[in-house]
Amino acid sequence: MKSLIRIDYYFFVTRSRIIFGTVNNSVKRLSYEVFIERFSNLLEMDKTIVIDEFQRLPEDFYDFLHYYKTRSKAKIILVGSSIHVAKNVLSKRSPLLGIVKPIKIGLISPKDVFLTLVKKVDVIKALTYSPLLRDPWILDFVSIEKKPSELLKDIIPAIRYIVKGLVGEIFLEEDRELTERYEAILRALGDGNHTPKDIANYISNFLSSPYKSQDAKKYLANLLEVGLLKRKRIYGKKKHLYYIDSPLIDLFFYLDARTGFYEVNLPVRLLLEKAKEKKCLSILKTS
Repeated sequence: MKSLIRIDYYFFVTRSRIIFGTVNNSVKRLSYEVFIERFSNLLEMDKTIVIDEFQRLPEDFYDFLHYYKTRSKAKIILVGSSIHVAKNVLSKRSPLLGIVKPIKIGLISPKDVFLTLVKKVDVIKALTYSPLLRDPWILDFVSIEKKPSELLKDIIPAIRYIVKGLVGEIFLEEDRELTERYEAILRALGDGNHTPKDIANYISNFLSSPYKSQDAKKYLANLLEVGLLKRKRIYGKKKHLYYIDSPLIDLFFYLDARTGFYEVNLPVRLLLEKAKEKKCLSILKTS
C-alpha cells in the first residue's frame, strides 16, 4: 500500500486496539475514541485513508462507516489479513456489504516476478527463481546473485521461523482448537495429500476420533477463501485437488511434516536434500 498508492493518512490497528496513525511522517498513538473523532473529520476531506488490520476494530466501526457513507468525500482502503475478514467481516449480514468493494490480493504472479528478475539476472536464473519468489517478504532474505543450487540455503532458515508467524496471524482470531485443525490441513497438504479424503485420513492418524472428508472440505473452503490454497478440477469429474498456493508455505509444511524441522535443529545439508526431493524444486539441484 505504502509503495504503490499515494496515501494521505495511514492507521495501523494493534491487537490491543491501540491505533498508530502516520500524519506528515510523524507517528502518533491513538485510543479508539480519539481515532474515531479524528477519522470522522478526515471523512469530510478529499483524502486517501488506509486502515491496516481494520478487522481488529470494534464492530460498531462498521456501522459508523455505513452511517457516514453518503457524507464521506474520502477514499477509504481497509486492509485485513486474517480468516476472520473472509468469514465474518464480509459475511452476508455484514454492515460493510454494499459500501466496500472486496479485492483479494494474492501472491505475485510468476510472470511478473520473471519480468522483473530478467532485468537483473540471466534468463535461466529468472525462470528458475520466479516460482519461489512470489511471496514479497522473502526478497529481503535471499540473494538473486547466487547460484540456483544455493538459493535454498537462504530460503530454508527464513521460512523456518517466519512462515509459522505469518500463518498464525491469519488465524489469530480463531480459538486454539480451530487453529490446530487449520494447521493440520496445511501439514497434510504439504506432505502430499491433495484430496479431502486423503487429507481426512492423514489427520485421523493424529486424532483420537475419525476425521471425515466432509470435515476437511469445510476447512478447505475457508482456506480457499482467505487465499492460502488453490484448487484444480480433476478432468471429467466434479472433484478437485487442493494445493497450498505459496511455494514457501508449502515447503515449510513439507519439511516440518517430513523432518519436524520447526522444533528440531537439523543440519542444513539434510534439509536441502529433503527439500530437493520435491519435484518443483528439483531444478535447484543444478548449479
